[in-house]
Amino acid sequence: MKNIYLLLLFLSYFKVHSQVVTYYRDNDSDTYGNAAITQTSTTGPPMNYVSNNTDCNDANAAINPGATEIIGDGIDQNCNGMEVCYVDADNDGYRPNGTATVNSSNLSCNDAGEAVSTDPITDCNDSDPNLNPGMVDICNGIDDNCNGFVDEGSTTTYYRDFDGDGYGMASSGTTVACSAPAGYVSNNTDCHDGDATIHPGATEIIGDGIDQNCNAMEVCYADVDNDGYRPNSTATVNSSDMDCADVGEAVSTDPIGDCNDNNSNINPGKPELCNGTDDDCDSFIDEGLTTTYYRDFDSDGYGMASSGTTISCTAPSGYVSNNTDCHDGDATIHPGATEIIGDGIDQNCNAMEVCYADVDNDGYRPNGTATVNSSDMDCNDVGEAVSSDPVGDCNDNDFSVNPGVIDICNGLDDNCNSLVDEGGTITFYRDFDSDGYGMASSGTIQACTAPAGYVTNNTDCNDADATVHPAAIEVCDGANVDENCNGSADDNDVSAINTTVFYLDADGDSFGVISNSVTKCDPVGSYSATVAGDCDDSNPNVNPNILEINNGIDDNCDGNIDELVTSIIELTATDKIYFYPNPTSDKITVVGITNKTKYQIINYIGAVVQEDYIDEENTSISIKSFSPGLYYLRMAKGLTKAIKLIKE
Repeated sequence: MKNIYLLLLFLSYFKVHSQVVTYYRDNDSDTYGNAAITQTSTTGPPMNYVSNNTDCNDANAAINPGATEIIGDGIDQNCNGMEVCYVDADNDGYRPNGTATVNSSNLSCNDAGEAVSTDPITDCNDSDPNLNPGMVDICNGIDDNCNGFVDEGSTTTYYRDFDGDGYGMASSGTTVACSAPAGYVSNNTDCHDGDATIHPGATEIIGDGIDQNCNAMEVCYADVDNDGYRPNSTATVNSSDMDCADVGEAVSTDPIGDCNDNNSNINPGKPELCNGTDDDCDSFIDEGLTTTYYRDFDSDGYGMASSGTTISCTAPSGYVSNNTDCHDGDATIHPGATEIIGDGIDQNCNAMEVCYADVDNDGYRPNGTATVNSSDMDCNDVGEAVSSDPVGDCNDNDFSVNPGVIDICNGLDDNCNSLVDEGGTITFYRDFDSDGYGMASSGTIQACTAPAGYVTNNTDCNDADATVHPAAIEVCDGANVDENCNGSADDNDVSAINTTVFYLDADGDSFGVISNSVTKCDPVGSYSATVAGDCDDSNPNVNPNILEINNGIDDNCDGNIDELVTSIIELTATDKIYFYPNPTSDKITVVGITNKTKYQIINYIGAVVQEDYIDEENTSISIKSFSPGLYYLRMAKGLTKAIKLIKE
């Protein structure tokens, strides 16, 4: 290097002396000049000048085109405009080694493919970013983590799956590979590699003795309290063996319905006990076993519903099972208590008072001890007596027998003095016609009781006729007999029956005027007609029995003049009913009925002889059974309108 420098210096000397040369300032004396500071000379370079201008930093002798580049320090030592960086060609953060470099177009060493000294080395394939010491070795036939081993720790043991259910068994065979060969799976959890229905995750069939899901347990129906009853048809428990015969296990044939499977004393087979629990699982608690108890405030052993109730298996303190007390504030009052006679208090709660007896209610008791039950508390009812009523009634069933009556002649001790009939005899009267009434003139007799043919009264007025006596009915008889012995006979006795209505018949045609009549036993003067309906009592040829002729006169007194066969009942000005024929020997037909209508047929003495209803469908009225003569037909609307009807 020194020889080269001397040669150059020599040549420069000769050149300088032959021509003008430009020299460049070299402040750092590294033999490389600064192109920005120059000086010319023909005699060679001036002091601290050189002939080249390639220095890129004339203040630092370590920086010049001949300097050695320091890797990755961010300084361009050799003035080539680039930095030397460590290599990371695949840009995965790892260098292949500690020496490999690459030129950078800038001074940062942060570009793709560049690295710095702190980046780790030993990338075994710097062209593949998936291969470096930071990778996890996978099963691919490559040394992914650059540790000199291929696929270490990434292969898998696979297990034979003979039944193809997705679950293998170690005992069926194994293989080590990156992926499962055909007929192999990655698990060895099958417990039966010859049955595809048996494997982990399979549905366990309850109580069949087979472990379908390979959990080394059988699923059994539940009977937690081991009382022989299942709670329902779905509850199950896991069994440590396959027989479902252990405690808490059941089979499908065991009955269901246990409403508390944690208590062996509760199931459908248990009897119901009075304990506040549904022992027999019928959804009812203590059914048929609880009792209603009643408050017994007075502690007499008898309660009242109004005092309070409680329902319980046993009687609480202060309660009893009956509600028959009638006064729960007095211990002397209750069923079974001794009743005090006539004190107005119901001691024994039978809703009755015990009273002294006076059965015949004559004011006398038979003795001082006889009693009767009263429906109330006052002992004032029939048959009841109080202690102040006298005793000594010798027949308490006969009101007429007691110490206060007078003894009569009857064969009895009426006044209870132990003597019979000491009061005298009775006069009886002969009753020849045996009508129950005697006459003094027929004969009398003195006795205590009536002899045969005698009675106690003498009010008969004819003892030879049994139809004549005070209780007989006065009858119009034509002989003017005084049947009821009141001193008046027939028309002189207002009570006489079988009287006759006699109508005024001035023209003697046997038909009277209906508006003029008397009711008597016998005719009186011109009041002799028993049939009414004469419309002209001065003309014997005008009456209901006359045939209507065409003469301008109402011959038959039917209210119509010279009518043919039709009669009209005018109920109102606009409501008329027609009937025909009239006269008739059989029936009449009514026209104009619009609804059910009542009718009456009245005979000549005013008595209703037929009464019924007709309507628009039944319009015929039969009078076939009637005797010939005059009748009146009345229809509804108060039955006040009537028209004559002749029965032939």
